[in-house]
Amino acid sequence: MRFQLRRLPQAIAAFLVVAIVLPIGVAGLSLAAYLFLPLPTPTLPKPNPGPDASRITHIYDTAGNEIGVLRKFDTKVPVNKGDIPEVLKQAVVAVEDKRFYSHSGLDVRAAIRAFWADLHGRAVVQGGSTITQQ
Repeated sequence: MRFQLRRLPQAIAAFLVVAIVLPIGVAGLSLAAYLFLPLPTPTLPKPNPGPDASRITHIYDTAGNEIGVLRKFDTKVPVNKGDIPEVLKQAVVAVEDKRFYSHSGLDVRAAIRAFWADLHGRAVVQGGSTITQQ
């Protein structure tokens, strides 16, 4: 009987260690690891955006047939000034601002004409800006 009484405190101590101290220690280590160790940051691949419909330019011929499409990424091609044909430069000036060479960057007559058209239309119906202003 003496043998069993001596072992009883050891058994209780072992039970306390296993039942109480061990879970508290594991919980403490887990909490410390969570608080003080850096968490791995997931690396995601960069998204591959599809073409945005508002950033697509359609090119048509005189018959109204589509002959080309420029997407957002196609429009950012650097071009040297000397690579643009002179006739294209003249065509842009003729269409956008016919009086480009006769005013100093602000076409007062075009601005007044656009303002008058907007008043009569009761909405913005014309623009009066020049190539320089754009």
